[in-house]
Amino acid sequence: MSEKKRLILGVTGPTGAGKSTVVKLLEAEFGFFAIDTDQLAREAVNEEDCARALREAFGADLYDEKGNLNRALLAQRAFQSDEKTKRLNEITHPVVIRLLWERIGRAGKKTRKFVIDVPLLYESGLDSICDFVLAVTAPYQTRLSRIRRRDGLTLEQAKLRMARQKKNQFYESRADIVINGRSSDPKADLAAALTKLQVID
Repeated sequence: MSEKKRLILGVTGPTGAGKSTVVKLLEAEFGFFAIDTDQLAREAVNEEDCARALREAFGADLYDEKGNLNRALLAQRAFQSDEKTKRLNEITHPVVIRLLWERIGRAGKKTRKFVIDVPLLYESGLDSICDFVLAVTAPYQTRLSRIRRRDGLTLEQAKLRMARQKKNQFYESRADIVINGRSSDPKADLAAALTKLQVID
């Protein structure tokens, strides 16, 4: 890869597949500047216009008297139907995209390799800014166990969240590279993938 060219690698996949592990390896072992869009989304919902739209769409009780968002309540309401999930994305995605470009801009001219962790990469249209897309997938039961442990969800809550996501094939069929989220050696898998894409020698 040319040192002068900026490269953006998008990492996507269903919840609980292991995207965070892959992104950490890309940052620590392969010199990528990582941007976590989940963190940007957490920032987005605290912006006044975004918070107002969320209250209007999903209820004034989403935020407490100090302005803190009840994320579990939002998830419960937003993932009840495809229509409501779509509305959540319509509200938050434009703000997240703006914050993403701001973060890239602040990284400095010397930073050339970026990796963005975007669960809804295609749905948000962010795949259009990526040079390559890497999908991380794992079996349903593996993901179910991981998100329950990670987010403290009940079985019903976890299944509801996963029901609103695409199947593995959706990600795998669109990506340039697919990584197995249950791999015993994800670093080696990434090295092979990045070499194939000519991102590293």
